[in-house]
Amino acid sequence: MIDREKGALDFLSSVDASASMHALHQDASNRRYYRLTGAKHRSLLMDSPPGLEDLGQFVKVAAFLSDAGLGVPAIYEIDEDSGYAVIEDFGSDTFTSLLNQSGDQHDSVAEDLYRLAVDTLVCLHKKIEVVPKDFPDYMSGQMAEAACLILDWYVPELCGQRVDANDRTAYKDAWLKVLSCQSRDSTLVLRDFHVDNLMLRDNQQGISRCGVIDFQDAARGPRLYDLASLLEDARRPVSEILKNSMQQYYAAQMDIQINSEFIGSFVSLAAQRHSRVAGVFVRLAQRDKRQHYLQYLPLVIRMLANAVESTVLEEPRFILDTLCPTWRNPEPLLVNKIV
Repeated sequence: MIDREKGALDFLSSVDASASMHALHQDASNRRYYRLTGAKHRSLLMDSPPGLEDLGQFVKVAAFLSDAGLGVPAIYEIDEDSGYAVIEDFGSDTFTSLLNQSGDQHDSVAEDLYRLAVDTLVCLHKKIEVVPKDFPDYMSGQMAEAACLILDWYVPELCGQRVDANDRTAYKDAWLKVLSCQSRDSTLVLRDFHVDNLMLRDNQQGISRCGVIDFQDAARGPRLYDLASLLEDARRPVSEILKNSMQQYYAAQMDIQINSEFIGSFVSLAAQRHSRVAGVFVRLAQRDKRQHYLQYLPLVIRMLANAVESTVLEEPRFILDTLCPTWRNPEPLLVNKIV
């Protein structure tokens, strides 16, 4: 038994000796979750290893989002120094599982779930007039650096050679030019707002029906970032009909126009995320041996290829095409499975 698991058992016995724990599937982070049975509350034990995950940040963001009216897990017990907490268990009804059961990308179930997700963003964006200074930035500089992950991991694996520092700088600078125009209208962004991290809570009312998890990386960032994350999902295709419908619904709720500026911002932010996530998925497969993330590469690369056809992304597209002309075809990585 690894030390972290023993520590989790010791923590649990100190706060609720009657409970037992059962490991859940690990996500892309270093956190681990255990579902508790026989506990005082319907709850999970969360293991956030100090130095790798910031439990204090989770607590701070959870309190902030709760005050804003969002449905986030209650925290029942915590040992911040050791990195353990007992938190509310929202169950197993992720939006992903409910959409899978429904089967159709644009049926009434999908419409209702995505509308609830957009309502959650609208609530957050209307209530957060100023992001507190103690939240980090995820603005043009940080986002341009993150976009380079495709050069750090995906391109070397696909093309067989590392990208040199000058070419990496050129790609980053190209993204800086694009993203500098998107950072003027900022709010709190959750950064991983998609259907895998949203859960239906049928015992609640209003936007509290939407349970939000995996929010600890929340930061100050461009307003449309989370909407792009939701509707250009790296793990699940969203139909054009549904995407357009939800963009219009968000704009109507926020009393803004869908114009060239809106579309340019949405496309740019979606493309930046795809450029980052393509690198993240290869890194997870190569470094962390989580090869199941490779199954999502074709969708991510297809969405990136579509997005960079926009005239606002001409320079990042040109550099990517020059460095790796075959980047639009991830098939060799899927065949070789990365070892």
